Amino acid sequence: AADLNILGLRRQRTEQRVEELAQAQARTEAILQKLVIRVAKNTGKLLELDYRDKAYAYFGTLLRKVKVLSLQELEPQLEQSLSEAEFNALLPLDLLVTGQIRRADAAPEIIYLAVEVSAVVDENDVARARHRAGLLRKAGFPTVASVAGEDVTDLALAAAQDYAVLLMQNGSRQNWEAALVRARQP
Repeated sequence: AADLNILGLRRQRTEQRVEELAQAQARTEAILQKLVIRVAKNTGKLLELDYRDKAYAYFGTLLRKVKVLSLQELEPQLEQSLSEAEFNALLPLDLLVTGQIRRADAAPEIIYLAVEVSAVVDENDVARARHRAGLLRKAGFPTVASVAGEDVTDLALAAAQDYAVLLMQNGSRQNWEAALVRARQP
């Protein structure tokens, strides 16, 4: 009977330790998930700064006289053409780039790129770029909806192709010609 009692106590302590370990594992997983989210946000912010600082390196094959603009530079025209809500929807734009389309056979044409930058480009990034480029076009600026990142989801890739959104990924580009056509439309 004493042996059964000892075995029962050991089993109870083992079950208690297993439960404590399971709780500790759950806490560790929650902390790890928060860290993963934080690292992804920081990676996105660093990538955004990289695109801003090296705009010519990223967009120089598409544009001459590449310049990063602040929306503040366009504010008077934006405020005249857009509602307050539309103007406010533009403010979180990650990057606004302008330049002349790089073509030997064409007259210099100024174009704007409304760029959403993410470590992993998803369909929400594509939708935001489309919306914000549309607002800039409404204000009279021929604008290419653009997304840029290191990775891209399959849904984002399909959306970028379907909606003629420029996709910049690891130095390569997709949909430029279709995005240019779309940029000239109201």
